[in-house]
Amino acid sequence: MKIKLINILMMIFFALSACTPKVEPKTVDYYLKNDSERNSLMAKCMNNLGKYKDDPDCINASQAALQARANHKWVK
Repeated sequence: MKIKLINILMMIFFALSACTPKVEPKTVDYYLKNDSERNSLMAKCMNNLGKYKDDPDCINASQAALQARANHKWVK
């Protein structure tokens, strides 16, 4: 009886996890064009580096921020 219950619970778990939508990370170009979203995400990522250091969106937003600063024209 217990084995049957465990098998049913495992099947439900796998069925639900297979239905979870996979969100593609946004590209560096996207974050270059969307300053406010990039800045918002960068703040979230920097506030919890342990959790988000390997997050593809955080990496792409960070790369976009670096490129945006490098492309900035400094004016006197």
